[in-house]
Amino acid sequence: MKGIAGLESPDSKEMGLKIGKKVGFDILARCFDNTGLSHLTTAMVDILKSSDEACVNFMEALLDDDDAEPVMEILFDCPDKIARKNLVRIIRYLVCRLKEIDKEKILANEFDVITETYTTYSGET
Repeated sequence: MKGIAGLESPDSKEMGLKIGKKVGFDILARCFDNTGLSHLTTAMVDILKSSDEACVNFMEALLDDDDAEPVMEILFDCPDKIARKNLVRIIRYLVCRLKEIDKEKILANEFDVITETYTTYSGET
């Protein structure tokens, strides 16, 4: 994971984050001995620091995966302080960085246009 943080390839970083998510959020967080989680967390944050796109994509993946069940379980139900502390560190970094990314877009006057259509019971759209 440390080697991936230094690579320039977005695909490598995305794959590293997928592996980190699986290992961190799904496996190590549920293990009795999860002392290696702090090293994984540091490497994942280093990868996220290298790319705004990686931050956006990783947060989307976290929230889309099983309706964010692994994240919610760790944040609210996890009795293990080591797992909760380390994985919350990743989530905290993501939330802060995504707020900065949104601020930069707002200041640059960049907006996403979303068009939605609704149909009433009478068939009107």
